[in-house]
Amino acid sequence: MPDGSPPIQYAATASFLTKLYSDYLELGLQSSVRYILGENPMKMSYLVGFGKKYPTHVHHRAASIPKDGKKYSCLEGEQWKVKKEPNPNTLFGAMVAGPDKSDKFSDDRTKPWFTEPTIASNAGLVAALIATHDPPERSFGSKGPNLGIDQERIFSSIHLTPPAP
Repeated sequence: MPDGSPPIQYAATASFLTKLYSDYLELGLQSSVRYILGENPMKMSYLVGFGKKYPTHVHHRAASIPKDGKKYSCLEGEQWKVKKEPNPNTLFGAMVAGPDKSDKFSDDRTKPWFTEPTIASNAGLVAALIATHDPPERSFGSKGPNLGIDQERIFSSIHLTPPAP
């Protein structure tokens, strides 16, 4: 060795640091999910329908307009946006936008920056919840160590309805 030190020591140290950082990231993942589900200063879940306290004034048309057999135009549907009563329909499983930077949350459907669920934000939540699966399962066809999410079969049980002709 030109510098007199065997290089395997660096690989061993890097392996240890990788494990240490991995544990740190796992704690961050668990902490974030617990926060979303109710371990936060507001003591509420930001996932609609989860826990004892969750948003009930979600900024979402299908949750806000009652099922009364009538069809409403966009303009006619606006009347429910300003109602003070909780949504007549619970949007189970939707994660709302959440609190502000001071951990304050306003359960008010006229404030979508707090109460609006989006597909993009809920996709991140689904991915985080999948990542918390313990113990992780071996990926399909893997002969190596457990690799967590099965990338080949993760959506295999989802059967989409083909579009109408």
